[in-house]
Amino acid sequence: MKKAKKIIMPAILVAVALVLSGCGKTETLTCTMNQDESGMVMNSKIEAVFEGNEVTKIDLNIDAKIDESLSAYVTTMEGVIESQYEKYKKEGATVNVSSKDNVIKADLSFDLKKMSDEDKKELDLIDTKGTKEATKKELEKQGYTCK
Repeated sequence: MKKAKKIIMPAILVAVALVLSGCGKTETLTCTMNQDESGMVMNSKIEAVFEGNEVTKIDLNIDAKIDESLSAYVTTMEGVIESQYEKYKKEGATVNVSSKDNVIKADLSFDLKKMSDEDKKELDLIDTKGTKEATKKELEKQGYTCK
């Protein structure tokens, strides 16, 4: 349970730093990472949509294959992820979490234009300043591959 939160929150925190330097343009930065640790193989993808000088949307997709030895915890982990973001569904967040055959799939989407400042602050999404290139470099330092 803590492991799921430990993996998802840093990805969201890094994604919030994304901002485009142009005006009026809409661009997307896509970054992926594959991790294999402690009985879990996780593939994650972050997409940040930029409009002008701010990030307006963040999509985070995670597929985590859980080792057989931890299979008893799959449903619990699915529930923890779902409950963490449930309250934000009314405020611009979409949360879809499912599991099958020891694979947890989490698709999280945050429309920052619709979210309140309070909800963004709770999710550490309040600071969306920085350049697309600087964010790309930071994500790559953390093990992401960006395009």
